[in-house]
Amino acid sequence: MAVLERERNYLNSHRDELLKRCGGKILVISGEEVTSAYDTMDEALEGAVAKHGLSNVLIRRPAEA
Repeated sequence: MAVLERERNYLNSHRDELLKRCGGKILVISGEEVTSAYDTMDEALEGAVAKHGLSNVLIRRPAEA
């Protein structure tokens, strides 16, 4: 399985739900779970590192994916 494939699949299959729930926020996705939502990319990057360290996570806006 490719790196972040599980996270991309989750985002793609739940896009409508995530757009309704999180609007234009930038999401941090680990596995099949949104672990955080932020207003800016800087906040998302800082939050992802604080929460997940150097683990692979997907950081995207559902509308842009």
